[in-house]
Amino acid sequence: MSLAQHLISGDCRQVLPTMPSNLVDAIVTRPPGIPDPEIWRQALRILKPGCYLLAISASNTFHRLACSLEDIGLEIRDTLCWLYSPEVADHEPCFTPAWQPIILACKPGPNVLPLGIDACRIPTGERLWQGGCKPGYYPDDAYELGNRKSEQHPAGRWPANVVHDGSEGVEEAFAAFGEKKGDPPDRKPRRMSAVKFGWKGQATRDAITLGFTDQGTVSRYFYSARMPELLRWLVRLICRRGGLVLDPFSGNGSIMIACSLEGRSCIGIEPSQVSNASAQDNLAHLRHLKDNP
Repeated sequence: MSLAQHLISGDCRQVLPTMPSNLVDAIVTRPPGIPDPEIWRQALRILKPGCYLLAISASNTFHRLACSLEDIGLEIRDTLCWLYSPEVADHEPCFTPAWQPIILACKPGPNVLPLGIDACRIPTGERLWQGGCKPGYYPDDAYELGNRKSEQHPAGRWPANVVHDGSEGVEEAFAAFGEKKGDPPDRKPRRMSAVKFGWKGQATRDAITLGFTDQGTVSRYFYSARMPELLRWLVRLICRRGGLVLDPFSGNGSIMIACSLEGRSCIGIEPSQVSNASAQDNLAHLRHLKDNP
């Protein structure tokens, strides 16, 4: 299939059964509430063996979603956490939402694909150890390993399963842990400054422009992105360039746009005519930007 974004107007409960099995390379979606388990059974059928699903959920319902995915045969591999600066709640007394779980699941198969870790690394100028190195290489300042060669991975730090939005509130919370209090005796100490660090996403006519600084609090261990860039990061994590992504709850097309920007095709399904019109406008605007740089 050539690189394209295909939006289907309809209910995924009726559309998914018409799609062939083992069609898509990944599923990235933001389901509303707890969808019908039959939707996930059809999604599992359409997903290629050894490929992944990412479902962005809510903190009070993700456990039920995870159980539904596991019950139909998907393997839960991890739950990512997206931290964002909370807004003041204006309804009945409750906690103000400040994080969102993202369930990572895999369809069993003889050859499970590796995650796109290198495409999701966190750039840094620091000397790294373990996950920040090329395979088989270790920095001199990690552990006493004789004369073994040290070569840092050019893409940077290994990503964690926590992502934050880079907002002032989140950065200030991380800044409270700005100094490392102790180091293992067999490792040279590294001082952490309290300067802000990380990727910063800004909306522009080019959709997203990223800025980067090379120092920081412990927030530097986590990828930093607002929602548009977060979706792009998730797409890179589980789908190779040129692959096909399915979003059965496409809404205004935000995941389809992320796929287009990252060089992936996407099939989106949405029953709402209002959301479909918004998605068509967003995709048309993106094509215009690409045609008129």
